[in-house]
Amino acid sequence: MAELGAVLTAMIANKNFTGFRSQSSTTSSNSRTPVQELGTEDMAQKMQVVQISQAPVFDDPDEALVQTKKEVLAKVHALVYHIAMQDYESYQEGVANNVTCFEPEACGQLVEGREFNQYYFEKRGSDRRINCTMVAPNVQLVGADAAVVTYIKLVQSTNSDNTTKTERYEETVVMQRSLETEVKTWKMVHLHRSSNK
Repeated sequence: MAELGAVLTAMIANKNFTGFRSQSSTTSSNSRTPVQELGTEDMAQKMQVVQISQAPVFDDPDEALVQTKKEVLAKVHALVYHIAMQDYESYQEGVANNVTCFEPEACGQLVEGREFNQYYFEKRGSDRRINCTMVAPNVQLVGADAAVVTYIKLVQSTNSDNTTKTERYEETVVMQRSLETEVKTWKMVHLHRSSNK
């Protein structure tokens, strides 16, 4: 994990990321691929609860890189969906056992493992309806087996008494192809979430 951190720091410092442009960027490439073309029924169902605003267009001549970025974004989107739906079982399938996170609920402390977040899945009231929007997600590949996904998350919620509120978070998710199983799948290894109310 320390090696991954060093690589990420170097790449961020040098802004050395592989081809990503936001949908508003101008480009003459024919390989522009909007996220909406991910095309799975599962993703379409999840879009009813977790929308993507200002969806990225992956602009890279290497179709394998484009496919990898789509796969990573779909995995992060699924994690946000599982959080919104309070589905801890599905959520933990997409998260490494030793995941680390900085988030407002941890009061500035680094949290390691899934147990901290499990508490919130179990305690949140079932009467709360949630709608999430991932704004301007950005996927940056860091080698073949790691990626950084950044976005703003807007969470709209309504309680049973019809009290509504909107919360805004800046989120950075580090994904890594899992070495925990024989089949490599993308799993979240780190989350940094900042609240901006």
